[in-house]
Amino acid sequence: MTALDPTDSETTAFRGLDTEKDIAGRAYFWQGEETTKDESGGDNEKDSKTGHGLSAAFSKLTTSLSHALSSSLLTHPTTEDPSGLLSLNPHTNDTARLRRCNALSAEELGFLDARVRRIAKSGSLAGFLGLEGQEEVDERDVPIIALGGSGGGMRANLGFLATIIALQDLELYPNITYLAGVSGACWGIAALYTLPPNINPNSKTSSNPNPSSAPTDSAPSVKFQTEKKQRTRTRTPRETLAHFAHLAGTHPLSAAGVNRVARAEGGVKALVGPLVGKERYGQEVCIIDLYSTMTSAYYWLVGGGGEDADSSGENGDGKTKPKEETKGKDKGKVDPASLIWSRAYTNGGLEEGREAWPILTAVRHERPWHDWKSDEEAFEEPERVDGKQQTEDRDAWWQWFEINPVEVGSEELQGWVPTWAFGRQFKAGLSTQFLPEYSLALLLGVATAAPAAPLSAFLGTLWRNLPQNWFGGMVRHVTQKLSKHAGDHAMDRIDNVNPVHAGNQANPFFGAEKAPHRGNGFENAPRLHLVDSGMANNLPAHVFLHPARDVDVMILFDASSDVQKGSAIARINEYGATKGLVFTPRVKFPDLEPLPMVDSEEKEEREKGKKVPKQLTPEEMVARFAGRYAQILDGVPKNVVAGRQGVVYNDKHQPQAWREVLLVYLPLLPNAVNPTYDPSTAPFSSSYNLVWTPEEVDSIYTTAAANVRNGIETIRQAVREAYERRRAARLAGTSNPVDIARENTKRLGSEMDYYVAGVPDPVSDTGMRTWMEE
Repeated sequence: MTALDPTDSETTAFRGLDTEKDIAGRAYFWQGEETTKDESGGDNEKDSKTGHGLSAAFSKLTTSLSHALSSSLLTHPTTEDPSGLLSLNPHTNDTARLRRCNALSAEELGFLDARVRRIAKSGSLAGFLGLEGQEEVDERDVPIIALGGSGGGMRANLGFLATIIALQDLELYPNITYLAGVSGACWGIAALYTLPPNINPNSKTSSNPNPSSAPTDSAPSVKFQTEKKQRTRTRTPRETLAHFAHLAGTHPLSAAGVNRVARAEGGVKALVGPLVGKERYGQEVCIIDLYSTMTSAYYWLVGGGGEDADSSGENGDGKTKPKEETKGKDKGKVDPASLIWSRAYTNGGLEEGREAWPILTAVRHERPWHDWKSDEEAFEEPERVDGKQQTEDRDAWWQWFEINPVEVGSEELQGWVPTWAFGRQFKAGLSTQFLPEYSLALLLGVATAAPAAPLSAFLGTLWRNLPQNWFGGMVRHVTQKLSKHAGDHAMDRIDNVNPVHAGNQANPFFGAEKAPHRGNGFENAPRLHLVDSGMANNLPAHVFLHPARDVDVMILFDASSDVQKGSAIARINEYGATKGLVFTPRVKFPDLEPLPMVDSEEKEEREKGKKVPKQLTPEEMVARFAGRYAQILDGVPKNVVAGRQGVVYNDKHQPQAWREVLLVYLPLLPNAVNPTYDPSTAPFSSSYNLVWTPEEVDSIYTTAAANVRNGIETIRQAVREAYERRRAARLAGTSNPVDIARENTKRLGSEMDYYVAGVPDPVSDTGMRTWMEE
């Protein structure tokens, strides 16, 4: 999700919840009023005084959480394995180590070799580029292409899946090597690699070329055509989109949604198992854990009278059976194996390079003045910090973490632990607990936890959306002066205002060896707090530019709410600056002019004098967005030191890029094929709305897929340039700098030195470590 969506509202966020009543006619916990019986037996309506918002809803859930956990342990026999993952996790009794260097894992290096070889031999790249006269592409010429999806809630999830489907139809997707997401896009990525394959041959989500005839609770009326694919243990993108469409009609936090999961096989365990497990192992269960467990349990429900169930509720002629004929036959299932993220490695055939390498993302808010002084002493009080340091030296930033099927870690902290061990307590680089793998439901809470971001992040999005006129300039000037005058002490108080508190996990860096710049005392903190990476940047470019990766082309799908407001390039270069990269668009488009306001076509609104943006004709829409559906930006590194690729850092210990990269930007814009739908302003398209009708899913699919078709030649141009650059280097006998970068990152921390951008002399790792420990 983006940090703040100007079109979002409380009403939209609780769509599908606000009108529900239980069987006794009482309002549910998320409503502002509840109906109770007075002593005389009559109805007595009273204000619950809890409000009608996210905090109020979760406040009541928190109050009853301990009771739910206790009763679950009493009524379900798997108390020794509350998460249901013990039998599925072969590493439960293994000790994990914290790896303190930025070399790629052996599994990822093996994947890269296999993936490049598969792309070269399959002919998919030659087919996409239209190469003639070549039987086989040399694998050294295969460009590394990364595809990323932004945050933006269910809008981003559905739009990203639609984009993947379109890229598959246009023969590019088989050439993708890395797949990463921010926030909402993480739902789709995780589902692609963990949901059990759809094996029902009669399912309308996998084989029916015209699912329009399917019942409305089964699949959207989009053209999910049969996919030709060598089957791994994953779902196809079409099946995955249909899966979410099947579930999107019900809010996952509603009584209907929770009950639907609870009735399913494995449903209760999915709802409470991760929470019980986390609490029993001495870790605090917080609101965001509850939110993510409930949503994930619902979205990982398969079957249940539609979608891909064997008992799908349909007769052989495709007509829906009467409810009484299907009642009780198939209540669906939440497969515990589908909530183990490390299984994506096997599911996706990554060892053989069959699918792209998937990455979920999160960020940590690094505030140096709030890092622990020692493992027993918390941070100093802000007022004890020197004022000059506050205003000049102690600025905060976001540290990126990635969660791939093999490892969880941060290149900025130079630390990686096995995915199966993340969440365990660590001391001095070794795990001290023997636990099943952290549930994917909890990991998705970390990756999609936009509500847990500090207030300052929300204000940052408002800042980017200020108008480029005298008013916007005045607000910027005043807030800059106010921030500078207040200093970090006052601004830090704003940072501590959270709509929902961030989740917490055991810190795998606790007690680990310190090094210059790296961590700033973070190794003293027993807990790790991660939130939605959209707070730092709503695009996942950061993980593609890992210092030991060699990405040529980043294709970034952006479902942010501000894609029509000229903020995208600024956001991309804000990120680029942290990596020492400058991104320059090849075509500089002028800012889009606001649409003229006209009278509403709705009679009631028109009578009230309400104005709405003018509805463009298809021809006007084509002209307005021409050339914007796919835009190439050239990324040029500014802090390259020959022979030191991969080990040049800035003063925040962020690795600096060592190679040029092409960025293809794909904003989710309106399209003439569906002119009445504007993804940025349609109420159902809000970042916080989780309830979508089949027609609404159809609408975003149609628009996103059409956008890709409009921009495919620009994408092809970028891929061709990267291919030709690699081919030319091979024919010229030029060595690939990635080999130097991988060797450097492997050695850094032992005999290798740090190089800080802008500082001519290397910084001795060993010497600085000794100095810090004195």
